[in-house]
Amino acid sequence: MLSQRLKNDVIRRKHHFNPLGLLLLLISLFCFIGFSVGVLEKEAGTIDWFKENIGRVKLLEGGFANKGIAIVATQQGVLAALNIRTGAFQWRRVFQEGEKIEQLTPIGSDKFISISSALQKRTIKLWNYNDGSLIFDKTLISPFSKGDVLQISNQLIFLIGDQLFSKDLRNGSEKWNIKATHGIFYKLVNVNDKEIKVIGFDTDDKQLTKLNTFIINLENGSVLNERSIDIKAPLSNNVAITNDEVVFLQDDYLTLYNLKSGNQSVTKLDIDTSNSEIITIDNEYFLQDENGVKRSLKDINKNLISSPYFNLDDVSYQGVVESQKSDSFTLLLKRVDNNQVISTHTLPLSFEKHGLVQRVFVQVVKSQENAQNLIKRFIVVTEDDAIIGYKENELLWTREESLASVDNIQFVDLPISNTENTESSVQSMGERITLQIEQVKDLINRLVSNIQQLLGESPNAKTTSVSKSLVQDRFGFQKLIVVKTKSGKLFALHSVDGSVIWSLFPKGLLEWSGNVSIRSYLTKKQQVKDDIKVRPEITLLISKNEKTSVFVVDVLEGKIINTKELNYQLLDAILLPSHDKHRLHPLLIIDPNYQVHIYPETNEMKQLVKEFPLNINFYTKDLLEGKLTGYSWNANQTKTVQTWTNSLHTQIQSFASITNPLNQHIYSGIIVTPSGNVLYKYLNPALFAISTITNEGNESGLNIYIIDGVTGHIVYQVHHEGATGPVNMILDENLLVYHYTNVKQMRYEITSIELFNEGTEFQKKGFGDILKEKIFGTKDVGVLSSYNYGKPIAKRNTFIFPVGIRSMGISQTLIGITNKQIILSLTNDQLYLLDKRLIDARRPKDPANSPDEIQEGLIPYNPYLPYVTTLVPNYFRPVHRINLIETSPSILESTTLMFSSGLDLFFTRLSPSKKFDILNDDFNYLLLIVSVSSILVLSYVAKWYANKKELKAKWDA
Repeated sequence: MLSQRLKNDVIRRKHHFNPLGLLLLLISLFCFIGFSVGVLEKEAGTIDWFKENIGRVKLLEGGFANKGIAIVATQQGVLAALNIRTGAFQWRRVFQEGEKIEQLTPIGSDKFISISSALQKRTIKLWNYNDGSLIFDKTLISPFSKGDVLQISNQLIFLIGDQLFSKDLRNGSEKWNIKATHGIFYKLVNVNDKEIKVIGFDTDDKQLTKLNTFIINLENGSVLNERSIDIKAPLSNNVAITNDEVVFLQDDYLTLYNLKSGNQSVTKLDIDTSNSEIITIDNEYFLQDENGVKRSLKDINKNLISSPYFNLDDVSYQGVVESQKSDSFTLLLKRVDNNQVISTHTLPLSFEKHGLVQRVFVQVVKSQENAQNLIKRFIVVTEDDAIIGYKENELLWTREESLASVDNIQFVDLPISNTENTESSVQSMGERITLQIEQVKDLINRLVSNIQQLLGESPNAKTTSVSKSLVQDRFGFQKLIVVKTKSGKLFALHSVDGSVIWSLFPKGLLEWSGNVSIRSYLTKKQQVKDDIKVRPEITLLISKNEKTSVFVVDVLEGKIINTKELNYQLLDAILLPSHDKHRLHPLLIIDPNYQVHIYPETNEMKQLVKEFPLNINFYTKDLLEGKLTGYSWNANQTKTVQTWTNSLHTQIQSFASITNPLNQHIYSGIIVTPSGNVLYKYLNPALFAISTITNEGNESGLNIYIIDGVTGHIVYQVHHEGATGPVNMILDENLLVYHYTNVKQMRYEITSIELFNEGTEFQKKGFGDILKEKIFGTKDVGVLSSYNYGKPIAKRNTFIFPVGIRSMGISQTLIGITNKQIILSLTNDQLYLLDKRLIDARRPKDPANSPDEIQEGLIPYNPYLPYVTTLVPNYFRPVHRINLIETSPSILESTTLMFSSGLDLFFTRLSPSKKFDILNDDFNYLLLIVSVSSILVLSYVAKWYANKKELKAKWDA
């Protein structure tokens, strides 16, 4: 009996060591560890992304040896080699900000010249076509001449302002140089291989007095013939010259001077010509606007959209747009010498997506198979700044270059996944079964993806589809970035890789042209860590002259779900923080008569606005006149009431308001010092800051005003003597940071101001009192009023920064615990992360007499801010001309999402206080799994040997 019990005990102990159970335990452990870091494993290559743009094309030259590459110049001052077969650019050169490229001239088969202008400077640059390397450049002062260049044999003749000089193409040496004695040179005309004709003007302080014609010897630069004609013409650099006439355009007046008869005529044009230049085509005068659209002076109401001439075998070709429909346009290819139509092309183009065709470029090349056949390629620039490439009648590619001019950014949180929750709290049995099936599929996909990652394999598309889906991920990294461009086009970009999810061109949908104002408001949104699935919506207010239309757009698909024509004009709009059960926010639209209209006009929205506990205050600003006006409105009124006005009598240079006041989370409204003193932050969401510059004699000064938008009171102001712009500002909580130039000291400075007060009654209440009032109090409990605020106490520090700044942003996190970072866009085309602690306005200047601040951890004051290259989030890659920076919190408190736009786009994730709530990216998960697994196996083996030893000891006993 005893031996049988011992035998059964041995069998039970053998079964206790179960390999299958151990395997299941290891798989469970592996899944847990893998899922906890699944997103972080994919950060390499997805944590940040760049998009390089060139902007709206204005010039194109394609007559080079490689017919597949064309040189383009854009309105943003960018030069690039564009592959006309694919739309990609081979190289790109970004000019200095404000420098405009005015002319491109091919030189031979592998070089070209660009002429650019900035203020009164004109720059000529000779480039290598293949790699974009600069061979030669020269800059001269030329206030009235745009410059010109001419190639004759191996000679280059340059004309800029009052200088005319020749360069030898073979060695770059200067052969001769001529300087005008009384005026300027304006235009070069080729006469023959030995002579050129130069046309210029004599000037005084107010007008052009003479038109001069020179015949120049190309060999030595000597003047062979000179002729002068007395004229009286406006001092303008907008001039067109033909064989018999000269035309000047200035201030909407057209002055025509006949060179043969000497007669002069002046005509007042009935259109705005401020952004137009006068050009000649076949001895006919046209006005060409900044978009490339031409108007003949014979018929000012008729538009001409034509390409520059393209030469092939001494034959010039030109493309002319004949008509445009909703889904295509017709282009005629003509020979210039006899106006013969070579071919007619119907090219696909959606008017709703791109609007009108505004520029056309053509390229005609011989077929390699049959030299008699011509291959026609066309590049089109549309109203939305897109560049579209065609071959014959086939659409090849599209570049959305309006992304180079983004003027509004909104982060949109994606809906929660179907595997996490649903809109309804009560689910049917079928819905719950479907939800559980989806959860199992999601579990399998994530498990396979994690196994592939740990084995060093790239996950397949099926298992990684969740990584770029339109649902909220576990850490809140996946979002849509909705941007609006200056051309009026909207894009939704995915935060994972910057891909365009959808685009929308309201001007095309409405068939409106010209300047259109578009405002976008996120009226329905998913909250981070929300338990209700919400499909976000954006409301667009589109206005032109007296017309206003409303579009409601589904953010996930870009579809218009509602439209409405308003019977009143748009002055301003306000998005209320309250919302209905569907998370829809009411939008208050204000017309020019200051009447307030609620959108959407439903009874539920009207009731929601009526129950809003506060007066609605807003203000308008006239930046040029420096005038600020405040208004107030509540649901019992039909019209707003003006409550205050401030006139600064000077132009407002910059403006800043509280960032994202609707959902900003402030972790603490107080600062407790080590000695027990309490500093109450001056937290007023109605604050805004402005800057003005005053000039008295040779001295300039910068004025900073912090103003309460409800009362109009200037709560704080400061004057910086000898300072000037540009001024960049950011306002957050009780902190104002601004950047300017100190002219006297010849350096850049950053000043930080923090506002404190004696504390409001709400700030001084204990937790018990707040909880009691929340349960039993009235609806205005916890509401802060601007009228109850006293004058704040300001702390200020000024620091020296080594680089100029274009724009500023500030990091935002979910709860606000993480340290703040000021994100700077620098003039050296880098982004820089500046810790708020370095520019703390309370940094003690006398540490010996400030033991409380030192014990608190404040850094002793040092005026010099270091430039640490490891704090550049874009590494070694420049991001050009960043002027907008927006951030959005993720579900992880340590991480914020940052998107910046300018000429280029850049997105990344930032961790201002490092990743304190997740493991490091380089953490060795495989080693952890092996170590834990080994410990488990060893513990089971040790236990088995211990039991075996114990059993043997009992047998031996």
